[in-house]
Amino acid sequence: MLDDLGMLNDFAADEPDNDLSSRLDLTVSEPMEPGVVDAPLPNLGVSPPVVIEPMEPGVVDAPLPNLGVSPPVVIEPMEPGDAAPLPGVDPGDHGELPPGTIFPIVSPTTSGGGRGGMVISAQPLATFADPPHPRPKWNCPAGDFVTFTAGSSALTVTVYNGFVGGEANTVMPQKTVNPGDLPVKHPGCFTHWKAIVAEGGYTAVGQMDGIPFAFQ
Repeated sequence: MLDDLGMLNDFAADEPDNDLSSRLDLTVSEPMEPGVVDAPLPNLGVSPPVVIEPMEPGVVDAPLPNLGVSPPVVIEPMEPGDAAPLPGVDPGDHGELPPGTIFPIVSPTTSGGGRGGMVISAQPLATFADPPHPRPKWNCPAGDFVTFTAGSSALTVTVYNGFVGGEANTVMPQKTVNPGDLPVKHPGCFTHWKAIVAEGGYTAVGQMDGIPFAFQ
């Protein structure tokens, strides 16, 4: 009987320690420094929070996504004089006037001639340091007209009524008058004309603002 007990004791000595401490890893982990990750966290299907650093005022770090709404347009104020001219009458910009342009100028007469103490003198463009900037006439006296007769060579003539949008306002498109032809007439309002002739000159006779005139 004692022999059996001794054998059991020997068998128990050979068996592994049944203490739970032998089957558990009781290693103590050292505490980590704040902010230090010792190993990547397992992917549990939850993204970690994204920390967005605050931007400096006025600094855009990346373009905003297109949400279908256009950003507001900032319009810088214009300096005085930068505004574009409006369409329509623009007497301040007469453009490039071609050679042969004639302006009939109404002025008081000193000799008592003319009508109502006024007279018209037709003056070529070259006589002006600053050419006139006439506005179109829409209420000129009834009976205003101008006729053109060629001299010894062909005459091409165009009649204008002021300037519109910086361009001469044509009221009689260019016409050609040959020597011996009947005079070409423009009835109605006008402010100036352009005449080109090789030689021999031409004659312009008419009435403007109710005052008769003749130019040769």
